[in-house]
Amino acid sequence: MLGIIIGVGTVIILTSLVGGLEKQIRATFESLGTNSLFVFAGSVDSSGGGPTGVPVNKLTYGMVSEIKIITGVKDASAHIELSGSATYADKEVKGVSVNGVDANFPAMYNINLTAGRFITRGEVSGGKMVVIIRPSLKDKLFGTSSALGKEIKIKDKRFTVIGVTEAKGSSFGQDMDKSAYFPYT
Repeated sequence: MLGIIIGVGTVIILTSLVGGLEKQIRATFESLGTNSLFVFAGSVDSSGGGPTGVPVNKLTYGMVSEIKIITGVKDASAHIELSGSATYADKEVKGVSVNGVDANFPAMYNINLTAGRFITRGEVSGGKMVVIIRPSLKDKLFGTSSALGKEIKIKDKRFTVIGVTEAKGSSFGQDMDKSAYFPYT
């Protein structure tokens, strides 16, 4: 009888765990958009040049314009992702996902703001040093005070904070809210 109880309990626990993991994976892919396609140059293998095995820096921004004119493509955006640290006054946050993006990035990735605004096409073409930060980064650098209009340092460059996004939470143990977005230029 004890064996049956333990067996049934184990099946129930495993079913719950698998269901929860499936829900988290599904939510992660839905946040990217069901019609999204990511384009990387070269081949993907474990011995590549980039951190994910993808050879780096082979696509140009002109190629984004070419992708946009393909029949069936709704929009395309440049995106460069690196890792670094962000500092404000005497506070430093390491392991920040720093993202060089285009002005249409928030519409493509369902990014909403709780304060301020996102970058404009003019700021992208002008290479302006502005940044949008996620809530975890904002809290670690500024606490409860407003981040808008303040300067932070990312990879030894100064950026003015113009926006704060809404929280996304964590995915697969990684804090998705410890990120910054600035013009890719």
